Amino acid sequence: MASLSDLSSRETVFSSRRVTWLYATKRGSAGLMAAVGRVMGGVVQPGLPSPGLLWELLDDDRPLVFDPVLQRPAKWAGGLMTDLDQQHISQVAGPGAVGHAGGLANSVALYDPARDSSVAVYLNGVGAGFYDQALPRQQVVDKILDAIPTA
Repeated sequence: MASLSDLSSRETVFSSRRVTWLYATKRGSAGLMAAVGRVMGGVVQPGLPSPGLLWELLDDDRPLVFDPVLQRPAKWAGGLMTDLDQQHISQVAGPGAVGHAGGLANSVALYDPARDSSVAVYLNGVGAGFYDQALPRQQVVDKILDAIPTA
C-alpha cells in the first residue's frame, strides 16, 4: 500500500479550474491497486471503503460520462475506471479489473482479479494525450498481464 512518503500533493489552477495534482511512485500506485484488490477479495484495508461498499461502488452497470480532465468519455465506478478495454487500458485484463489512467494518460495502474495482480506503468514522453497514449499504453499493459498466469 502507498505510504505517506510515496505521496505528495499540491493544488494549482489549470484552465480556470482548480485541480489537485497527486504525485505517486509507480510502486505506490501498484500498492494502492493491490490494496483495492484485497478489499475486492473481502479484506478490510485502512483508508479504503469496506468490501461491501467497494463492490457497491464498483457496480459496472454505469453509463459512459464525459470526463472534463481527460476530455473524453469514460466509465467510472468508485473513482476507478472499469471496462478497461473500452478505456484503452487493456484488452487482456480479466472480468472485474479496475484501474486508472492519469497524468494525461502517461501513467496507468490497475488491479486484475483474474491474475490477483496489480500493475503500474509510466510511459515517459511517448505521447501528449489520452489517445496518443492509447496503443502504447495498452500494448505495454497487455504484455505485462500476458506474462502473469491467471489464478
